[in-house]
Amino acid sequence: MQEHPEVPVYLVDVIRQRPLSREIAAHLGILHESPQAILIQGGAVRWHASHYDVTAEALAAQVRAT
Repeated sequence: MQEHPEVPVYLVDVIRQRPLSREIAAHLGILHESPQAILIQGGAVRWHASHYDVTAEALAAQVRAT
């Protein structure tokens, strides 16, 4: 996120990295959806959204709230 360069961003290609995608979902205890954004803080899911709820504004608002 350009607004918050201190926040690391990772992209998982769910087609090419399906086992990793499944492991992330299982480890975090969330249902895998695509597209999906997950904000993790302190090793726990702070916020996640999928499809039309994934917007730069929504993610930035959650980062600001941390």
